[in-house]
Amino acid sequence: MNQSSDSRSNRAAHPVARGSALLRPALAGLISLAVAAPAPRALAPPPVAGPPPVDAAEDLARDDIRFAENLARYRYFTLANEVLATVDGASLSTDLEGRVSHTRGLIYKRASESTADETARIGHLTTAIGHLDEWGKAGGVFSFHERRPDALQDLAEIHHERGKLRARSWNDGGRTDDRLRDDATTDFKDADETYNALLRECESRADQLDDEDNADEAASLRERGALSYYFRGRNAIAWAELEDDPTFRYERAIELLLEYQWEAGAGTISLLYAMHYEAVAHARLGNTEDALDQHQNVIDEATIAFWADLDTFPASSRAIIAELMDFSWGAMAEVQADTGDIDGAQATIELMRAEHAAKQQPFGCKGWEVLLEWGDTLAGLGRGREANDLYKLIADDGRGCPAGEIAGGKLADAVEGGSLTGTSPGVLISAGEGFYKDGKYDQAAYTFQLALANVTTDEERQRHAVEAWIGVAKSLERAKRHLEAALAYERLFEAAQRDAAPRDVSETAALRTYEMYRRRLRETDDPFDKSLRDGASARLSELGIEGDLIITQATERFDEAKTPAEFRTALSDFEAVTEDAPSYERAIVYRGRCLVGAGDNTGALAIYDEMLARAQDPDLEPTNNDARSRRDLALAEAIYYKALLLLDDDVGRPDEALALLDGFETQLAKQTGFHELVKYQRVVAHTMADRPTDGEAALEALREFTERPTYLLLGTNKVARSYRDAAQAAADAGDEADELRLLELAAEHMWAYCELDGFGSFVNLLATGDWFLRVDRCEDAERCYETAIKSFDAKLDDDDLDEARIGLARSLDCQSKFGRSRPYWTDLVSRNPDRAILRGAARSLGGWLDTDDSGQIIEVPGAGEYDEAYNLWLRLYKGVNQNNKYERIWWEAKLGAIYSKYRQGASNSQATIEARKVLDSQRLSTPEYDQSTQEGLAAELRYEDHFKNYFRYLDRKLPTNE
Repeated sequence: MNQSSDSRSNRAAHPVARGSALLRPALAGLISLAVAAPAPRALAPPPVAGPPPVDAAEDLARDDIRFAENLARYRYFTLANEVLATVDGASLSTDLEGRVSHTRGLIYKRASESTADETARIGHLTTAIGHLDEWGKAGGVFSFHERRPDALQDLAEIHHERGKLRARSWNDGGRTDDRLRDDATTDFKDADETYNALLRECESRADQLDDEDNADEAASLRERGALSYYFRGRNAIAWAELEDDPTFRYERAIELLLEYQWEAGAGTISLLYAMHYEAVAHARLGNTEDALDQHQNVIDEATIAFWADLDTFPASSRAIIAELMDFSWGAMAEVQADTGDIDGAQATIELMRAEHAAKQQPFGCKGWEVLLEWGDTLAGLGRGREANDLYKLIADDGRGCPAGEIAGGKLADAVEGGSLTGTSPGVLISAGEGFYKDGKYDQAAYTFQLALANVTTDEERQRHAVEAWIGVAKSLERAKRHLEAALAYERLFEAAQRDAAPRDVSETAALRTYEMYRRRLRETDDPFDKSLRDGASARLSELGIEGDLIITQATERFDEAKTPAEFRTALSDFEAVTEDAPSYERAIVYRGRCLVGAGDNTGALAIYDEMLARAQDPDLEPTNNDARSRRDLALAEAIYYKALLLLDDDVGRPDEALALLDGFETQLAKQTGFHELVKYQRVVAHTMADRPTDGEAALEALREFTERPTYLLLGTNKVARSYRDAAQAAADAGDEADELRLLELAAEHMWAYCELDGFGSFVNLLATGDWFLRVDRCEDAERCYETAIKSFDAKLDDDDLDEARIGLARSLDCQSKFGRSRPYWTDLVSRNPDRAILRGAARSLGGWLDTDDSGQIIEVPGAGEYDEAYNLWLRLYKGVNQNNKYERIWWEAKLGAIYSKYRQGASNSQATIEARKVLDSQRLSTPEYDQSTQEGLAAELRYEDHFKNYFRYLDRKLPTNE
């Protein structure tokens, strides 16, 4: 939109554009124009005659897409993709194809927002662009789709974000990679053009709505189109960082942002964001006073309009308001710091934190990002201790946001660089936890020790010593430095006693001290190490927890047991645990597990029941929290391991297992480590009881609980095989319709299993393809066979892969993709001309006769290579020996040869004559042909009725030779 300079200056002077007092908007206005939450996208319908008819399949697909969209919104990205995979290959309308494409783009867009790894973020954004690129093409397949404005906005935002990441990498790399700079420039250019396309799209649709007298929707669309000025202005600011002379880009950004401020309605969040970015552009141009004034304007106006009454808004709106305020406070502090006013900048950040505390509004990811940037500023100013304290706050409380991960990494880097000496113990403990989580146990141990070295007051000792010694000891134990770990556990015991830590800390420290010395003795067999172990054992006796020592030793024997005799030895150890020992009830459960290992399932069930009976005895009710925790763990183990035994193939009592597991998660809510296992065992129980539908429901409950693949993988496989077994049972009962229904479900679940498994099983992929082919889902079958070939091309010989090639060729033929299947058949025939391959190739090349749903015979033309097909049918026919003369393949070869000649007759009359001669000479069209011979044949070799009908059909089609 071109404007004269006078016009621009007038707009710049507009009172709203300059940040005068804003009217408080209605809540709907806040949400509809919030930049962080895209506007409702009520769009004009595409200019077509009317919506296509909606059938049941489209309804199901629409439900799946909507479900995937919701999953992506809550960041269940893997599951969202799995749901969308259920509509892949379906025959969808353009509307639904567009929704699938758009949703896939959003999945990867949101996935990029959920990680701090910039390489991973760029990968996600690139994938998203691949799914959304078609939307940006003028005159493309989605030109008139109702979601096009949504998709254009998302595509532009993705290009903008990828450009920022590439620009950051270019800066971090010393600005030496010209290719990276060019890629970032291209992204910003594409973002600008796509935002411009969004403006044109909204204006065009608004004009259409005007023609339909729909003024309200037209106005809403024009408001949305006007937002493109804001987006382009923000994009220009990021783009400027790549320029040798950024002046033009910053000035262009101010121009675009003022354009939007003129168009925007008063009292909206988006207007304040435009003012914020205008201030940023002024700061980059060196217009410091203008920048500070504008940032203060934003804060003042936002306070009047929103912040003062923050608690009156819903949580989602409060988060949007807080994000704007954080942006403004952070940008103001940055400008103040750049001008040397460090105290003023620090005061602004402190105001930001104080306001959040006063309003009880937690920081969002953008807020933590602002604090992280201020921490970097402090570090750059040499104020490392303050920066590290801020990094600790972000790492501890900003977990789940990229800034939290980055802050933890900065602490760890500081430790490795030696710059955390003298800093607070709490900061070092956070850094140590970061090392421990990353599996860097030696660095973790050092960092926890460094934290202890920085304890300088009694208050710090009481707050941090126990936590730090736990970290040291655990890290050394994981690093298998057993002697040092034992000494650390001894120091932990002393600290816990001195600082009145909970009793279980002292008991655990004593037990682990003994265990570390025991492991050390096993490594050295040294008398001195034996004396250390015995001293640790004496301490356990003093504490009255030697029973826990016995169970610890017995547990190790159980873990190492492999033979029934070894399990019997471990059993005797657990039987030595006395009833007054704290872990007696866990010892009961272990006795049951030992009996399972020894092959005594009946005895094991009785032992588990003993534990379950104790839990019901009011006289044995735990008297304190520690005892209650031990009881709950033992009870959870007894229920789970008994259910596991009931589901063993040798026991096979799935309904009893289900009854036992009923209500487990509610009854034992704190035993979360078992919840996933219990949900999986319900899948096992239902499938063992031949109830695949119930097994599928249990699998869905497991999927809602966890995205971890381990048990989802096993559960999906069991449901698939349960449906397969049910399909076989239906086939045995003669119920073909139910067989096909169940087999289709088996195929769907087995494909899901193959995906979760990373396509690691060639046999499963083949089976899935065969099942899909059996139920006429040819495109899905094609996908299975192609995946099998691609996944195992370098791992299997040609002979092994031929099964997949045959399946792929057949699946292509059933879609009439004969041109694609021909190379496969040609290659197969040249290497392995067995009956199945010759038959498949002949049918593909020359076609066949079939029957439609109404019983009418139809002609399938094949690839039209009738000469080749005829020769293949002839080879099959001649290859059948006399003993197999009346097998199905013998009749099919005769029919195929005549059909090939018949089809060839369209261009070669001699072929028609030859076909008639064969038909007449063999009297194949006569229903009573060779009746006496057939009566003497076995049932499976008799002339099948449908062949008679096909020969009769050709008899009617072929002219007589008279």
